[in-house]
Amino acid sequence: MKAHFGAIVFFVLAAIAMTWPLAANLPLAAAHPGDPYITSWMLDWAFYALTNHPSELFNANIFYPLKLTFAFSENLLGIVIVLSPLLAMKVPLLFLHNIAILIGFASAGYAAAILGRYLTGSMLAGIVGGVFFAFVPWRFTHLTHLQHLWTLWLPLLILAVLRLRDRPTRGRAAILALCFVMNGLTNLHWLAFGSVAAVVCVLIIANDRRFVALAMAAMLIGTIALAPMLYPYWLAKQTYKMRGDAGETLQYSARPSDWLIASLHNRVYGPHLNDGTVDPERWSFPGILAPLLALAGIATAIRKAPRHVAIGITLIALGFLGSLGLHTSFGRFLFEHVPLFSGIRVPARWSMIAFLGIAMLASLGALALARTRWIYAAMIALLFVELRAAPIRWYLATSETPPVYTWLAQQQFRGGVLELPTDQPNVYRTMFWSHLHHRPLINGVSGFRPPSHVAVERDWRRTPVPPAIVIVHGGSEVPTAFVRFGTFGDDVVYASPNVVSSLTPPALQPPSIDAALLHPVHWEEITGPLEVRGRVASATSVILHFDNHRMRFEAEVRNGEFVRAFPTRPRFVRADTDLQVEIIDERGNRKLLPQVWLRWRRPGERLNRLLPQTADLGPYLVHPRHEDTTNRPRMER
Repeated sequence: MKAHFGAIVFFVLAAIAMTWPLAANLPLAAAHPGDPYITSWMLDWAFYALTNHPSELFNANIFYPLKLTFAFSENLLGIVIVLSPLLAMKVPLLFLHNIAILIGFASAGYAAAILGRYLTGSMLAGIVGGVFFAFVPWRFTHLTHLQHLWTLWLPLLILAVLRLRDRPTRGRAAILALCFVMNGLTNLHWLAFGSVAAVVCVLIIANDRRFVALAMAAMLIGTIALAPMLYPYWLAKQTYKMRGDAGETLQYSARPSDWLIASLHNRVYGPHLNDGTVDPERWSFPGILAPLLALAGIATAIRKAPRHVAIGITLIALGFLGSLGLHTSFGRFLFEHVPLFSGIRVPARWSMIAFLGIAMLASLGALALARTRWIYAAMIALLFVELRAAPIRWYLATSETPPVYTWLAQQQFRGGVLELPTDQPNVYRTMFWSHLHHRPLINGVSGFRPPSHVAVERDWRRTPVPPAIVIVHGGSEVPTAFVRFGTFGDDVVYASPNVVSSLTPPALQPPSIDAALLHPVHWEEITGPLEVRGRVASATSVILHFDNHRMRFEAEVRNGEFVRAFPTRPRFVRADTDLQVEIIDERGNRKLLPQVWLRWRRPGERLNRLLPQTADLGPYLVHPRHEDTTNRPRMER
């Protein structure tokens, strides 16, 4: 028990260190002002529906008035189950999302470690494999995809199969069924890939009929238990004629050479082994140390534990082959004949199964090579150095809640809400803030775009059902058929004539701090001196935060402006940095202005040209020649 507690603490601390400075910015940080907002919405909607209207779970509040809209993408139910205490406590949603990221990293490492401990009898050897599995560079490319970080059920699924073989009892079969169900509820990708991996493992280690019968029965029962969750996906597919796009699936099918492409997040290999012309989904390089340990594990354990070695090798082969997708007959068969696989657009994500196989064999290799605890410590330290991505630059949101959504939550009316403009950056924000009111939204973003709503992005007046309320952000449009109802800062509310009487006037809002950053601007390249300046109506102090609030400087406030001149970049501020201005007024109120990202070089200093060229890329460090695909919805099944 002591070893397990120590391993849990170790991986929690490791997750904090390897994602730093996320833990220092939990209320504000997001990997990108897009997909993390949608996954946050998913967490909230699933919990809200399950605790208030369970029968309406899959009729989410997007793409109104369509039904089954929660089946257009992942549902994250397994994550919601784990986080339900925090959701019930109404922990701020972005804070909750970031806690879930840390749990995803830490739990994956711990789960792989206890699988490694089963294989080797040593928790330290298990931790070696767990560190690799938790922090493989692939994960940092997917910081925007919470559901792909939650892989703890994959090693637990394999562990449950192995333990059932040791003692084929109904109790252990029940544990296998539970792991199978939780894996399926957490992520549809891992349901598809993990099910194949589990069945293959059963066949490899089959030693008697009772074991095989109990294992297959457990997974069959798990499939039946998942049926109520899977049925809406099948129904939505039939209702909206959703079909897998073979061209897109082929685009996201890896090639063997993609396994030599490192994530640009990786500090060791990223600058040297990245090819930005290849989609980030296909960057699969696992590093060097763990594969070498895996080879040592094969060489030393092939006679002592042949079945364990066979499972590890098979998972590596299965993950590699699966990642090639439509480039192989195996991938084409799954895509064309297995319904669950036809809805998966990114076969390259099969690589996680291969990473699990490498982690298993790496634990066996660590056991063979390590003679003392110091050697284990050295292996773990080298893995941390090799896999390191921190410090990561996180997008930092502003801290204010838009008052229009607080007002909307208090209104009683029937009908949908439309927010303008309908571009994706605004819809991400719309979906995220709907956690305050849960009103039906005509807006929406998901892995599937309903044809009836594609026209809304071009001309909102062609909505299937006229909205009851229109919220215009920035006042860029005036809906002429609606009554102007009220103003909330930069947001203007319009209502249809038949609902105006049911709305309550906006409460008097406390005056907001009037301030703006004028220089520098997003993605400005600066050489030498920098003058930070902006407009501020009233403030007692203005603080300039660099490097995700790691470094702070105070600006001078005079005559309605703030200014701070830097003759050169301060010593401890990174060249690839960010700036966020914090305003504090006479009443002690604080306001964070929108964050800007900078490239700030000293005279004569050369910057890595592989750094991102557009703020839309968020944490992705993508070669400038690479097409920007991060604005595409990434919540696909």
